[in-house]
Amino acid sequence: MRRRRPVVQYASMTSLADVMFILVFATLVYSAGLEQKAREAAARPPVAVKVKVPASLPARVPAPRAAAEQIDPAVLAARDAEALRREALAQVMTGLEGRSPVVARIGRDGRLRSLERTRDGRVVATPLGLPLVERVPDPDVALVYLGERRDGPSLCSLLRLHLGTHDLSGALVIVAPEVPLAQLSVALARGLERDAERCLADQRGVAVIVDPRAAGAARQPGGTR
Repeated sequence: MRRRRPVVQYASMTSLADVMFILVFATLVYSAGLEQKAREAAARPPVAVKVKVPASLPARVPAPRAAAEQIDPAVLAARDAEALRREALAQVMTGLEGRSPVVARIGRDGRLRSLERTRDGRVVATPLGLPLVERVPDPDVALVYLGERRDGPSLCSLLRLHLGTHDLSGALVIVAPEVPLAQLSVALARGLERDAERCLADQRGVAVIVDPRAAGAARQPGGTR
Protein backbone atom coordinates (compact mmCIF):
# COMPACT_ATOMS: atom_id res chain seq x y z
CA MET A 1 0.00 0.00 0.00
CA ARG A 2 1.08 3.54 -0.72
CA ARG A 3 1.68 5.69 2.27
CA ARG A 4 -0.33 8.90 2.48
CA ARG A 5 1.63 12.08 2.37
CA PRO A 6 1.44 14.06 5.56
CA VAL A 7 -0.88 17.04 5.48
CA VAL A 8 1.02 20.30 5.46
CA GLN A 9 -0.02 22.57 8.34
CA TYR A 10 -0.17 26.27 7.37
CA ALA A 11 0.00 29.06 9.87
CA SER A 12 -3.41 30.31 10.94
CA MET A 13 -4.61 33.45 9.20
CA THR A 14 -4.63 36.75 11.03
CA SER A 15 -8.01 37.33 12.62
CA LEU A 16 -10.35 39.97 11.23
CA ALA A 17 -10.13 41.93 14.50
CA ASP A 18 -6.36 42.18 14.17
CA VAL A 19 -6.66 43.38 10.59
CA MET A 20 -9.18 46.05 11.57
CA PHE A 21 -6.94 47.21 14.43
CA ILE A 22 -3.98 47.56 12.06
CA LEU A 23 -6.04 49.54 9.54
CA VAL A 24 -7.44 51.86 12.20
CA PHE A 25 -4.01 52.40 13.72
CA ALA A 26 -2.49 53.21 10.33
CA THR A 27 -5.31 55.66 9.60
CA LEU A 28 -4.77 57.44 12.91
CA VAL A 29 -1.04 57.72 12.28
CA TYR A 30 -1.67 59.09 8.79
CA SER A 31 -4.24 61.61 10.09
CA ALA A 32 -1.88 62.74 12.84
CA GLY A 33 0.81 63.35 10.22
CA LEU A 34 -1.56 65.46 8.13
CA GLU A 35 -2.59 67.51 11.17
CA GLN A 36 1.05 68.09 12.11
CA LYS A 37 1.83 69.29 8.59
CA ALA A 38 -1.19 71.59 8.65
CA ARG A 39 -0.10 73.10 11.98
CA GLU A 40 3.42 73.65 10.67
CA ALA A 41 2.07 75.31 7.54
CA ALA A 42 -0.19 77.58 9.57
CA ALA A 43 2.70 78.57 11.85
CA ARG A 44 4.87 79.69 8.95
CA PRO A 45 4.40 83.32 7.90
CA PRO A 46 2.67 83.77 4.55
CA VAL A 47 5.02 84.02 1.63
CA ALA A 48 4.50 87.08 -0.50
CA VAL A 49 4.22 86.23 -4.16
CA LYS A 50 5.90 88.74 -6.42
CA VAL A 51 4.14 89.19 -9.73
CA LYS A 52 6.11 90.73 -12.56
CA VAL A 53 3.98 93.13 -14.55
CA PRO A 54 5.02 93.51 -18.19
CA ALA A 55 6.05 97.01 -19.23
CA SER A 56 3.52 96.95 -22.05
CA LEU A 57 0.62 96.45 -19.61
CA PRO A 58 -1.58 99.56 -19.41
CA ALA A 59 -1.03 101.63 -16.27
CA ARG A 60 -4.73 101.57 -15.39
CA VAL A 61 -4.69 97.80 -14.83
CA PRO A 62 -3.73 97.12 -11.15
CA ALA A 63 -1.20 94.48 -10.35
CA PRO A 64 -2.66 91.21 -8.97
CA ARG A 65 -2.74 90.91 -5.18
CA ALA A 66 -0.57 88.41 -3.40
CA ALA A 67 -1.95 84.89 -3.38
CA ALA A 68 -1.71 84.71 0.41
CA GLU A 69 -3.98 87.75 0.72
CA GLN A 70 -6.53 86.28 -1.64
CA ILE A 71 -6.97 82.87 -0.02
CA ASP A 72 -6.09 83.47 3.62
CA PRO A 73 -8.69 81.28 5.43
CA ALA A 74 -7.97 82.87 8.82
CA VAL A 75 -9.11 86.29 7.58
CA LEU A 76 -12.24 84.84 6.01
CA ALA A 77 -13.05 82.88 9.17
CA ALA A 78 -12.60 85.99 11.36
CA ARG A 79 -14.93 87.99 9.13
CA ASP A 80 -17.53 85.22 9.19
CA ALA A 81 -17.30 84.91 12.99
CA GLU A 82 -17.80 88.65 13.45
CA ALA A 83 -20.82 88.65 11.15
CA LEU A 84 -22.28 85.67 13.01
CA ARG A 85 -21.71 87.40 16.35
CA ARG A 86 -23.59 90.50 15.22
CA GLU A 87 -26.43 88.39 13.89
CA ALA A 88 -26.62 86.38 17.11
CA LEU A 89 -26.71 89.53 19.24
CA ALA A 90 -29.45 90.98 17.05
CA GLN A 91 -31.54 87.84 17.45
CA VAL A 92 -31.04 87.82 21.23
CA MET A 93 -32.07 91.46 21.54
CA THR A 94 -35.13 90.85 19.38
CA GLY A 95 -36.15 87.92 21.55
CA LEU A 96 -35.71 89.91 24.77
CA GLU A 97 -37.60 92.94 23.48
CA GLY A 98 -40.62 90.74 22.90
CA ARG A 99 -40.81 89.75 26.59
CA SER A 100 -42.71 91.75 29.20
CA PRO A 101 -40.56 93.01 32.11
CA VAL A 102 -41.32 91.61 35.56
CA VAL A 103 -39.37 93.25 38.39
CA ALA A 104 -38.72 91.25 41.58
CA ARG A 105 -37.64 93.56 44.43
CA ILE A 106 -35.36 91.75 46.88
CA GLY A 107 -34.78 93.12 50.38
CA ARG A 108 -31.52 92.95 52.25
CA ASP A 109 -33.25 90.74 54.83
CA GLY A 110 -33.78 88.04 52.18
CA ARG A 111 -37.43 88.71 51.41
CA LEU A 112 -39.16 89.08 48.08
CA ARG A 113 -40.57 92.51 48.86
CA SER A 114 -42.75 93.13 45.82
CA LEU A 115 -43.55 92.18 42.25
CA GLU A 116 -43.87 94.86 39.59
CA ARG A 117 -45.28 94.44 36.09
CA THR A 118 -46.68 96.62 33.34
CA ARG A 119 -50.42 96.47 32.75
CA ASP A 120 -52.31 98.70 30.32
CA GLY A 121 -49.31 100.99 30.00
CA ARG A 122 -48.78 101.54 33.73
CA VAL A 123 -46.65 99.82 36.37
CA VAL A 124 -48.58 97.74 38.90
CA ALA A 125 -46.77 96.82 42.13
CA THR A 126 -47.89 93.87 44.26
CA PRO A 127 -46.49 93.75 47.83
CA LEU A 128 -45.43 90.25 48.85
CA GLY A 129 -42.95 90.05 51.74
CA LEU A 130 -42.13 86.38 51.09
CA PRO A 131 -38.98 84.97 52.73
CA LEU A 132 -36.33 83.49 50.45
CA VAL A 133 -33.97 82.41 53.25
CA GLU A 134 -34.41 81.02 56.74
CA ARG A 135 -32.18 80.68 59.77
CA VAL A 136 -30.91 77.30 60.90
CA PRO A 137 -29.42 76.23 64.25
CA ASP A 138 -26.04 75.38 62.70
CA PRO A 139 -23.78 78.40 63.51
CA ASP A 140 -21.50 77.55 60.58
CA VAL A 141 -24.41 77.86 58.16
CA ALA A 142 -26.70 80.45 59.77
CA LEU A 143 -28.89 80.97 56.68
CA VAL A 144 -30.25 78.58 54.05
CA TYR A 145 -31.79 79.58 50.74
CA LEU A 146 -35.24 78.00 50.55
CA GLY A 147 -34.99 77.36 46.83
CA GLU A 148 -32.07 74.98 47.42
CA ARG A 149 -34.33 72.50 49.18
CA ARG A 150 -35.93 69.70 47.22
CA ASP A 151 -39.45 71.00 47.82
CA GLY A 152 -38.45 74.64 48.33
CA PRO A 153 -39.88 77.39 46.13
CA SER A 154 -37.55 79.05 43.67
CA LEU A 155 -37.83 82.74 42.85
CA CYS A 156 -39.24 82.17 39.37
CA SER A 157 -41.79 79.64 40.62
CA LEU A 158 -43.04 82.19 43.16
CA LEU A 159 -43.33 84.82 40.45
CA ARG A 160 -45.22 82.45 38.17
CA LEU A 161 -47.71 81.63 40.93
CA HIS A 162 -48.41 85.28 41.69
CA LEU A 163 -48.66 86.16 38.02
CA GLY A 164 -51.16 83.34 37.54
CA THR A 165 -49.50 82.06 34.36
CA HIS A 166 -48.61 78.57 33.16
CA ASP A 167 -44.94 79.57 32.78
CA LEU A 168 -42.74 82.62 32.28
CA SER A 169 -42.14 82.16 28.55
CA GLY A 170 -43.26 85.72 27.85
CA ALA A 171 -41.49 87.40 30.78
CA LEU A 172 -38.12 89.04 31.31
CA VAL A 173 -37.52 88.67 35.05
CA ILE A 174 -35.45 91.53 36.45
CA VAL A 175 -34.11 90.63 39.90
CA ALA A 176 -33.45 93.94 41.68
CA PRO A 177 -31.79 93.71 45.14
CA GLU A 178 -32.08 96.86 47.22
CA VAL A 179 -28.35 96.70 48.07
CA PRO A 180 -25.30 95.50 46.09
CA LEU A 181 -24.81 91.74 45.92
CA ALA A 182 -21.63 92.03 48.00
CA GLN A 183 -23.72 93.29 50.91
CA LEU A 184 -26.20 90.42 50.81
CA SER A 185 -25.71 87.23 52.78
CA VAL A 186 -23.77 84.52 50.98
CA ALA A 187 -26.79 82.20 51.00
CA LEU A 188 -29.06 84.84 49.47
CA ALA A 189 -26.59 86.04 46.81
CA ARG A 190 -25.68 82.53 45.65
CA GLY A 191 -29.31 81.40 45.77
CA LEU A 192 -30.44 84.28 43.58
CA GLU A 193 -27.67 83.57 41.08
CA ARG A 194 -28.62 79.89 40.83
CA ASP A 195 -32.32 80.74 40.54
CA ALA A 196 -31.59 83.15 37.70
CA GLU A 197 -29.58 80.48 35.88
CA ARG A 198 -32.27 77.80 36.14
CA CYS A 199 -35.26 80.07 35.50
CA LEU A 200 -35.18 79.28 31.79
CA ALA A 201 -35.08 75.51 32.29
CA ASP A 202 -37.67 75.45 35.10
CA GLN A 203 -40.14 78.15 34.05
CA ARG A 204 -39.08 79.10 30.50
CA GLY A 205 -38.28 82.60 31.73
CA VAL A 206 -35.20 84.77 31.19
CA ALA A 207 -33.93 86.18 34.50
CA VAL A 208 -31.26 88.85 34.96
CA ILE A 209 -29.87 90.15 38.26
CA VAL A 210 -29.30 93.92 38.18
CA ASP A 211 -26.74 94.85 40.83
CA PRO A 212 -27.45 98.38 42.13
CA ARG A 213 -23.73 99.15 42.06
CA ALA A 214 -23.44 98.20 38.39
CA ALA A 215 -26.63 100.09 37.54
CA GLY A 216 -25.28 103.21 39.29
CA ALA A 217 -22.00 103.00 37.38
CA ALA A 218 -23.92 102.81 34.10
CA ARG A 219 -25.80 106.02 34.92
CA GLN A 220 -22.60 107.96 35.63
CA PRO A 221 -21.01 109.95 32.78
CA GLY A 222 -18.60 107.77 30.86
CA GLY A 223 -20.11 104.54 32.25
CA THR A 224 -19.69 101.55 30.02
CA ARG A 225 -22.53 99.48 31.35
